[in-house]
Amino acid sequence: MHTRVVGATPAGLPYAASDPHLIAWVHLAGAQSFLLAHQYFGRNPLSPAECDEYVAQAAVVARELGAQEVPTRVTELNEQLAGFRAELAGSEAARDVAQFLLRTPPIPLLARPAYALITSAGLALLPPWARRELAVPAVPGLDPVLRAGGRAMTASIRWALDPLDPLRRPEGEPPAPRVRGRRSGVSS
Repeated sequence: MHTRVVGATPAGLPYAASDPHLIAWVHLAGAQSFLLAHQYFGRNPLSPAECDEYVAQAAVVARELGAQEVPTRVTELNEQLAGFRAELAGSEAARDVAQFLLRTPPIPLLARPAYALITSAGLALLPPWARRELAVPAVPGLDPVLRAGGRAMTASIRWALDPLDPLRRPEGEPPAPRVRGRRSGVSS
């Protein structure tokens, strides 16, 4: 599929999604973002050894997609990402997408306050330079507050969507079995 995605940047530079260097960038950015989000907003943050294991497991997929010299430890992941910094710059298209997702997301009005809290918490995980490139609000002093709000929101969503959560299940009652991808006893 990657071989079909080719084009040129607005500056006229050619690109191909099958380029091992671009595949590596996408892999590194995704792996770090998912790991960072899990560490801040997940129910059970990973230990340093588990973080390294995650990076090593994610590297298998990146190599299968064509990336080369993929990191298998968090320190290597961070070092390789830092190596990309000189190549990164915000574009008008990227800023337009960011503004669309932040100001006019395609979700119901009633859901927008919760969405705003989650997106603000996500932005608080980005380094200040990335927020500047995307022209999105950056008040690093508020980041801890925004991250705490994100933790509260994701915990609330988990609680609301997981009827098998131990906090909602009567003590001693085992989890209900899953039936065809759904939990039995759950009505829509």
